[in-house]
Amino acid sequence: MSNRTPHVLQLLPEGTLRCPGLVLVGGFALASFIAPDLLAATPAGNELVAGDTESSSWILAVLFGVTVILLSGVIIGGLVLWGKKQDDINHMMSFCIKFLIDTQDEAERREAAKALGGARDPEALLVLVDVINDDQVEKSVREAALAALQEMGLKYRKYRKTIDDLIAARQAQDHQKVIVILTSKFEGERKKYVQTPYVIGREFMRLGNHGDAREWLHIAEYRNRKTPTYGYQIKALVDVCNEHLFAEGDRLFKARFYHDAKTQYAEASHSLGDEDKKRFASYLRETCVYSKLNDYINSDQALLQALQHHHETDMTLTLNKLIQKVLDKSKDPTVSEQELEQLETEIDECVSDIMKRLTLSEH
Repeated sequence: MSNRTPHVLQLLPEGTLRCPGLVLVGGFALASFIAPDLLAATPAGNELVAGDTESSSWILAVLFGVTVILLSGVIIGGLVLWGKKQDDINHMMSFCIKFLIDTQDEAERREAAKALGGARDPEALLVLVDVINDDQVEKSVREAALAALQEMGLKYRKYRKTIDDLIAARQAQDHQKVIVILTSKFEGERKKYVQTPYVIGREFMRLGNHGDAREWLHIAEYRNRKTPTYGYQIKALVDVCNEHLFAEGDRLFKARFYHDAKTQYAEASHSLGDEDKKRFASYLRETCVYSKLNDYINSDQALLQALQHHHETDMTLTLNKLIQKVLDKSKDPTVSEQELEQLETEIDECVSDIMKRLTLSEH
């Protein structure tokens, strides 16, 4: 493996400020070494003159002050070293997480997963959970991540039961249980890990629930701006969710469940930016549904939005002419029912052609 990847995340070094009482004992030992006679008890029956008493008290006070200063130095030095060690641990853990997520080398990912087993941190835990649940990850990497998670469970008492439950849920392929555990244990007012909504979003995708998956991934996307961890992976997953949501709408449209298709397109379009709406021609799809429902007024409004946002302009203009014609003729009492029916048939054929072209363009 590359020298860049740490093999083990070491925790606090042996003997670093184990107990404040131990430091005090050391201080008294130091004072005893410097002035044993001053710390010794005065023999019974002996009297000290006033000058000797004052001198001894002054010396003892000086020694006490020196001892306090030395002890303060030891404590401060120990805290500085402890803080530096914690920074090193956090740095190595972040490095391993990024390495496990970003690198394509199987051996290096395996070593990064192993290294995270020594961490006591929710972010490392969540990354390992995502790896063991991803069947597209190499088997050796998943096995290494599972072993690391089991090792973490032995050391990380706070989350020992949680880790056991997550492993059991993975073995049972119970993605819903994983979602429940992650939501209850790692989401809250003070818990803002980017990994939590990312992993939950991925679990919803595995369940085929791309609507909820996208919502969680949007949360992950927001948190990732503050703590960059996943790069473009989140955006790629959101795109996959969008594709599935619109594809489901197309399926319902093709099956002639037009009301259901309208609801599905509305959900798919929710929270999309202008670029994504243009990519999926969301307003034009909405127009087609309204046209199939003979709701030409709403169809006309959706067409205006499609034209303003340049959604497949050629197809939109073609349908717009027909919609305007049927709206105008429906107000004209001289127009026969047969003429209106003929016009509606032309609209129906145009809509079917548009949807066919839109569906093909997605593949």
